Amino acid sequence: MTQDDFFNELEKKLHFMSDTEKNEAINYYKEYVFEAEASGKLWDEIYNSLGSPKDVVVIIQADYRINKAKEKPSLRNSVKLLIAVLGLCALPTALPLAIVLLAVIIAIVVAIFACLVSIGVVVIVFFSIAFSMISTSITMIGTDPVSGIGLLGLCLIATGLLILTGYGIMRISSHIIVLLANFIKKINEGLRRKK
Repeated sequence: MTQDDFFNELEKKLHFMSDTEKNEAINYYKEYVFEAEASGKLWDEIYNSLGSPKDVVVIIQADYRINKAKEKPSLRNSVKLLIAVLGLCALPTALPLAIVLLAVIIAIVVAIFACLVSIGVVVIVFFSIAFSMISTSITMIGTDPVSGIGLLGLCLIATGLLILTGYGIMRISSHIIVLLANFIKKINEGLRRKK
């Protein structure tokens, strides 16, 4: 594959980026190739160290998703990041190690999400209890106003705390995914350097 073919294919595969971001990424790799050639390396050596355009796109996409998840933490960006990072693991660097690493990562991700889902279910159950208590306290106001208003106040405080807890769980899960993605990226970079 020639340099022109490499960069043309790379540009086609970077469809998920804006034109400005795409140009920055391509210019980065063109500069890398220029510096490598200036140090005396041939294109074939440079190509072997970079990998195919598909390999380079996987790395660019992981960096892109990490930056997007940091700029705007959300569950959607975190899931896209996780998919991009799992794509990094699919690169053929050290297949047996990658399989074991992928299995460990999947186990960790499943455990983390199982905990987060169970906490989310508990929050939902508490919401339903809080809303039933709110309706009970509202009906209680008619028969015992002091107790009804007191119970209503406690229920509203509990509901506010539940909302904060739900928001906190979403933020923590986004940060956990970003940390996990950075960890996977560093491992993959270390494996590529050893190659």
